[in-house]
Amino acid sequence: MTQFLLLVALVISLASAINISYADIYKCVLPDGQILFQTRCPLNALSANKQTLRAISPIGFAPYTAQTLSVGKQVIINGDFEQGATAWVTMKGSMDIQPKEGIASTNALVLKADGSTDNEHLVRQCLPVQGMSRARIDAFVKKEGGTADTSELRVVSFTSNDCTSGGQYSAKLTPTEISGWQKLSHENIKPTLGAQSIMVEIKHLDKTNSEATSALWDHITLTVTALDNTASNLSAETLNTPPLGVNYLSNPSLDQHLAGWNLAWPGQWVEYGGQSLSGGALITANSNVSHTLQGEALNQCVNIGTHTHFEARAAFKKDALSSQRGYGELRIVWHQEVNCQGLQRVAGSTKSSDSAHWQQLQVSVNNTLKARSATISLTQAILGVGVYAAFWDDISFKATQ
Repeated sequence: MTQFLLLVALVISLASAINISYADIYKCVLPDGQILFQTRCPLNALSANKQTLRAISPIGFAPYTAQTLSVGKQVIINGDFEQGATAWVTMKGSMDIQPKEGIASTNALVLKADGSTDNEHLVRQCLPVQGMSRARIDAFVKKEGGTADTSELRVVSFTSNDCTSGGQYSAKLTPTEISGWQKLSHENIKPTLGAQSIMVEIKHLDKTNSEATSALWDHITLTVTALDNTASNLSAETLNTPPLGVNYLSNPSLDQHLAGWNLAWPGQWVEYGGQSLSGGALITANSNVSHTLQGEALNQCVNIGTHTHFEARAAFKKDALSSQRGYGELRIVWHQEVNCQGLQRVAGSTKSSDSAHWQQLQVSVNNTLKARSATISLTQAILGVGVYAAFWDDISFKATQ
């Protein structure tokens, strides 16, 4: 469970730092036999197998009882804790319901750490969200001691109906260092494309092990602010559907310029930077921190029409003048609506090795979620302080069925 908690913290930290909203989890087996659960495995890992959350740690939720959602509906059960711990599941440590300690002198959820090694607490609730496209969460909390990240409230959506698989982190709320009650809010929460359930999780983790800390929680609400309205959009049959085998991308060869591509990290067109001394893109990542940073190098949005199976390719080569290690990643993201709008979900990805030779990155994906557009995303990661530059060329996204 400790590994799982560390994993959750890592995923949310990365999502917050680079504005991603997905959380594929891998079981990494290292050369010395050590097993880690991480969003990405180290380059020297012997194996990397994608896991469901249930495979790592049984969450214990039964499938929810389906209910009709509407704009303005509040879906959290017993968010004021007036029914004690009803509907909340303790996954780690323990929780206490204290009368007259709430924001209106009513009940409150209390999580405490006494300064010993047994100082981790996780409390969760699983809820239905099928048909919801946006929501708002509000909560009141009162902190007593601990660091900035001792207490957190997290929102994770799932494609399963019992909060066990297909997880995507949607929000993290962290109290500030002030005394007394404070209100935490997060608007425009978007579940993953195809989501059926959502988990609200309260964490209390005092890493210092040096003092007693506590947090009181009260009046937690998750309110539906928008419903899925894709049924009113144009049908997929009315959209552009290129023939099988035709490249959907604009300017895929990058032979003369980078037109058609969106750039995030510093990049430039290089006349002889591509394969066979053709034009290509050179993307440079600079970092002054010791941990891994990942960012988008190039991306392009395409409407996909009625096809269901696709293949993406890209040529990648590390610049030999780089002072730090890193890698490139080819990623496909489905979008609910045309022009890469609406809910989204990562469809598939593949990453390079740390090599200064040309590599062919390839990923095949199926459109089982009835997405109407896709982002072809080329990202780079730098593994520490320094510079990591790389060349990209000959990118394709084609329908195979």
